[in-house]
Amino acid sequence: MQCPRLDHFVRFNTNGSVTCCGHMVKPQGFDDIEQLQNSEWIESLKDQFFVNQWPVECIRCKQTEELNQGSIRLNAINTHKKQTKADYLIVGGTLDNTCNSACQTCNSGLSTLIGKLDKTNKVVDNASKFWDLPQDRIVHLDINGGEPSVSQNYQHILKNLPPNLINIRVNTNCASILHELTDIANSGVRITVTVSLDGIGKVHDYLRWPIAWDKFYRNLMIYKSMPVELNTWTTVSALNIGNFSEILNFTETHKIDHSWALLDSPEPLNIKYKNTYTEVDVPDVIRPLVAVNRNNQAEIQQYIDLQDNIRSINIKDYLI
Repeated sequence: MQCPRLDHFVRFNTNGSVTCCGHMVKPQGFDDIEQLQNSEWIESLKDQFFVNQWPVECIRCKQTEELNQGSIRLNAINTHKKQTKADYLIVGGTLDNTCNSACQTCNSGLSTLIGKLDKTNKVVDNASKFWDLPQDRIVHLDINGGEPSVSQNYQHILKNLPPNLINIRVNTNCASILHELTDIANSGVRITVTVSLDGIGKVHDYLRWPIAWDKFYRNLMIYKSMPVELNTWTTVSALNIGNFSEILNFTETHKIDHSWALLDSPEPLNIKYKNTYTEVDVPDVIRPLVAVNRNNQAEIQQYIDLQDNIRSINIKDYLI
């Protein structure tokens, strides 16, 4: 076993550190790329893969691979096979946390809107760390947020792309359109737009508040008409597991590629716990992972009540 991300991926964290993969559970963080790539931690992960042992940090890929659903690791292997530059870099993570959404599974480190609502007003800005990277090694930008379409830092990068860039992947909440991607795609750079799809209709409106489903759907269809590769991504939590079949049907009907992974944090929303949100009919592909642990009804309700209070909404108007 192997994972090319250990050698070729740099991710910016919300605390200003860098690591090798945002899909990991509790990865270690370092001051810069040199510390990361020369760390004992990275060597330990490689050693575990070498003997076909899954590191505990990589449980999310392990879970989906065991369900024959693919994974970030397998995608990284496919990408690695296509590279001609030996020291290539893929750069991703949180450049800044500018965002126009206050998603129920998110936090102020990834959303300025949540920071405004919960009065933490956290500001994340890793732009200088990006420009400190060896730009000629960057072949792929994995652009996350915050929300890239409302970030000035991302706008600046799109106007000053690394010289050897081959691919850009943009992760978006689809509240607005990055129209400049059309010109970039027409220049020869391969563009992938990954749209976060955490629910259909009112389930979407609750989880992705305050983005309305109608606006989301309209922009999704605009992206589908652009010269980009479009796919969707679902973070499966207790709040959308009952809607998961509809999500699968939606992406199949609209012929849009779809991937998913299980939410790890915030812990009360993990689908492994038994509660009124998880003890529902679910697709067979995910059934073995749902409601298999203790009952956490009190904890999940406390979390929901707190988040609803911050947003001045009520889950009963959306999910129940």
